[in-house]
Amino acid sequence: MTTLMNVGCPHFEGELRKYRQADYNIYKSLYEFIDNIINKCSVISLTFKFIENEILEIRISDNYTEGFKDIGNNKTNNPFNMSHMRPGQENDKEMSQFGIGMKAGAISLAQKMNIFTRVKDRFYDIEMDFLEMSKREDPMESFNPKQKEKDIDEYNENHPFDYGSTIILSNIRKTMYSYLNESEAINDLIKNISFTYSEILEKNEVVIRVNDIKVEPIMSFFKEKECIPYNRECKIFRLYNKETRDIIYIGFYGKESKIYNKVTKRLNKIKEGDIKKIYLEKGYEYAYCFNEKELECIKIQSTFTMYHPLMMTKDEAAENMPRNRILIYRDGRLYGNWHNEKSNDGCGNFTDTRIDFKSKVIAKNLGLTFNKNISQSLKNELSNVVKQFFLELKRGFNASTDSKANEKLYDIAIENNLSVCKGGNDEDNVLIDRRPVKSREPKEQKPKPKPEPVKIYNEQILRLFMNSIHSFNKYKLEDYNLEKAKKIEANTKLYESIFILNNLLKEYLK
Repeated sequence: MTTLMNVGCPHFEGELRKYRQADYNIYKSLYEFIDNIINKCSVISLTFKFIENEILEIRISDNYTEGFKDIGNNKTNNPFNMSHMRPGQENDKEMSQFGIGMKAGAISLAQKMNIFTRVKDRFYDIEMDFLEMSKREDPMESFNPKQKEKDIDEYNENHPFDYGSTIILSNIRKTMYSYLNESEAINDLIKNISFTYSEILEKNEVVIRVNDIKVEPIMSFFKEKECIPYNRECKIFRLYNKETRDIIYIGFYGKESKIYNKVTKRLNKIKEGDIKKIYLEKGYEYAYCFNEKELECIKIQSTFTMYHPLMMTKDEAAENMPRNRILIYRDGRLYGNWHNEKSNDGCGNFTDTRIDFKSKVIAKNLGLTFNKNISQSLKNELSNVVKQFFLELKRGFNASTDSKANEKLYDIAIENNLSVCKGGNDEDNVLIDRRPVKSREPKEQKPKPKPEPVKIYNEQILRLFMNSIHSFNKYKLEDYNLEKAKKIEANTKLYESIFILNNLLKEYLK
């Protein structure tokens, strides 16, 4: 007879330990709250309260008209359930993917979370005191937040907009940040939020403020005039046969089209007509596309940044150099660097690459984890496909100024009237010569200083003359050795005069 084991359910204390050891930091935790709402509202306001340069409280407010609309649902359908599940998590249009992000971020960052939200014309205060919850005796009850219904005045006291929600995180854990002062913290947080959501902010569909400072989008090398001539793009298509469950990856870049060979794990050339005959006419369909018109599942772009103004000085280059990175984006949201392989070869230091996709399935296959990290250990067919097309796309982007490949890149710069740094000094900065070695002016060779003439007086000349005759007689004319003569002469300053007298001596001894 088979019976069920009575192992019980987990306790919140275990979840507390788990998420506080889940590689979160202050940025990743805050991103969870922004991700949860950024595609649903027009304003997100983050307010940080400090006491003696320590973060005491963080408020995240939005103007999403529906608030936490599912607050009345039970069990996994409730947004405060630790295993919250809803259809939107599978929807590629929504940022949320795993249903745990907001709670995990809060547990990692703070000791307590309060949420003031408006759902239609009702107002709520939801409280999760994580330490108190972890001490409850009943495992089931340990997961349950406290809920109070409020009036509109109490809601307005804690929320700056007519609609939406304010999340208050209190007793911020000091281990989550290492700022020296308030100014450093605000500047750093603005910088990181801008880097992560720049693409979305650029569309002007949402405004993010940090302590009333508007977060602005950052510069993209792909849109800079010094890099546009080097922009390259590859579109990767995923073809799937429902009957055989076979998956094929084909990439188009420039005039080239290549197919991924599953046996060799390399790319082979394929004609566009053959794709239609061999695959599309035999039941294969495009999968995980951007939309109905853009049938690719992944876009890869690469560019070369060596001639950008930010690469003219050592300090600026050290700060802004892409160093062969591959930034990974899903629907405009940056998730980090997909390519963390270290190399001592500096030839790729000026190569910048980005990967874009829409599908959450693609995100998982490329290593996106529940806390929005990019797993570097994931090795599968898709990750190798992307790597192979990346290697093809960046071919020729060589920063070594004594290479022929770099000379070709320089020629492209000249053809497009780009200003290439020639070195020198600019105020207090030392500029770096970015031209190929062969294109640089030859360095001026300093003339060698002429040796000072040896001053010889008449008496010295006579003495030297007689000593030289003695040397010739001793060593014989044919064996005469100036080095030996040098050793014989006590006054080395007179040694050079031997060369002057040498011909005279030969004539004298004949």
